[in-house]
Amino acid sequence: MANLTPADKEAVLQTARNLRMDPNELGALILQESGFRPNVWGGGGNNYYGLIQFGGPERKEVGLDPKKIGSYTVAEQMPHVERFLKGRGFKPGMGVKEAYATVLGGNPYADIYAKDINETSVSSATPRMVPGGDLYKQSQRLLGATNPKGTEAFNQGLIDPTQPYSKTTTTTTADGIPININISFDGT
Repeated sequence: MANLTPADKEAVLQTARNLRMDPNELGALILQESGFRPNVWGGGGNNYYGLIQFGGPERKEVGLDPKKIGSYTVAEQMPHVERFLKGRGFKPGMGVKEAYATVLGGNPYADIYAKDINETSVSSATPRMVPGGDLYKQSQRLLGATNPKGTEAFNQGLIDPTQPYSKTTTTTTADGIPININISFDGT
């Protein structure tokens, strides 16, 4: 498994916040495509490069510097990953299935059953990228991120999922009895 620097981890977490994605699902997608190796070549004819296996036109589309190919860090490449996803129609708040459809098929609405040259499809790979999947678990170990995605504050990009968070809300039952609800996580 890849060894990420603190800057690499923060870049992945920031991209996940910007995309309003579970950071471990984003990490799992990257593990699927490149094993978090930012300078790996693969795919048909070894023509695809980087974290999400950018093709030649896609490298140009997102502004990857041809002179820097081969020496990118994860942190340096993450803004290009975000630019690609958003540029192809991925909307913040969509899930890993749509993100992976964008990577494999060029947009979030691509055919999830279409297979790439490696016989991988969105439908066959995404179960590995969601909670309980092996790539998701690897991403958790690698990034050290929890999944606060279900909280409204995370979905709106208002909190940092890597930092402790706590909020207490008081509500009242139908009988008029006040109830305190505390939502918190420790950022790990």
